Amino acid sequence: MSRQGKFEQWLKASLNLNEVTLEAIAGDASFRRYFHVLQAPGFLAVDAPPTSEKTQEFVDIARAFETQGVHVPHIEHFEPKDGFLIVSYLGETSYLQALQKDATQADKLYKDAMQGLSKIMHCPMAASLHLEKFDNSFMMRELCFFTEWFLRGYLKIDITTKTEQLLQNAYHVLIKQAESQPQVCVHRDYHSRNLIVCENNNPGVIDFQDAVQGPLTYDLVSLLRDAYVDWPLQQVEAWVQHFYKENIADEYDLGIEQFHQDFDLMGVQRHLKATFIFARKWLRDKDASYLNDIYRTLNYILAVLPKYPELHDFYEFMAQDVAPKFSLEQAS
Repeated sequence: MSRQGKFEQWLKASLNLNEVTLEAIAGDASFRRYFHVLQAPGFLAVDAPPTSEKTQEFVDIARAFETQGVHVPHIEHFEPKDGFLIVSYLGETSYLQALQKDATQADKLYKDAMQGLSKIMHCPMAASLHLEKFDNSFMMRELCFFTEWFLRGYLKIDITTKTEQLLQNAYHVLIKQAESQPQVCVHRDYHSRNLIVCENNNPGVIDFQDAVQGPLTYDLVSLLRDAYVDWPLQQVEAWVQHFYKENIADEYDLGIEQFHQDFDLMGVQRHLKATFIFARKWLRDKDASYLNDIYRTLNYILAVLPKYPELHDFYEFMAQDVAPKFSLEQAS
């Protein structure tokens, strides 16, 4: 029996249905597939191959977050061997879709999202999940993927010994900054495509199976310097100040200037990661749908780097050798 046939058979048995009619819905940058079950509109069926997706982690984290009041999909049924899931359906409108339709909602939506982020940061069950640590080796692996997939793979840049040393120096600066931050529970993809607009307990939160113990500012920069939508500098600054006042000032021995610096440099690491993922989607999977977003991630990086003298050489490399070579024509 095909995987699809096995999936449909499992859905019928789990939902006590004689037949299932599936309607595919847009997914994300993974191998998971999502379906509406037309005979059971309150549920979402998920096919997440266990060889490529962290399905057990998704289930464990969902249950932990749910106890903390984070609005996540409730796990209705789970078949770990095959990676089949039935979860509660949070809704059809992502933050990205809502903001593209009406940007005047932004302040309310983002303050709701920051409140939800605070719940994740303080999840008391996170320690029992034994989340992977977003440490030196983890970050260096991701940064080296930027070298391999984007610089070498997509742009075809020749990485000389001098260039490699320049990159390694920059990577060590970013890693040191991240490691010096308070370490909390981190969603790791907390952005507008993974937040669902909900009437109650907004936002709904999805795609959290890659959660880690990591730097305090990681999720905040993912949210406010989003790879899929950007906001004026003044607005981002106001949101950072709001989050600092509500969640940082009284809890951590961290001044606002240090928090800003952590936020900035965490963002550079985050956007280097997003850039290589978007390039890899094209090179490995022949999916060009994310390439346009590289313009945004590169612009974020170029806007931040001039503020930090220790990253001057990296800035010059990114501005002179990298950004001018990026073109969608390479994917044609």
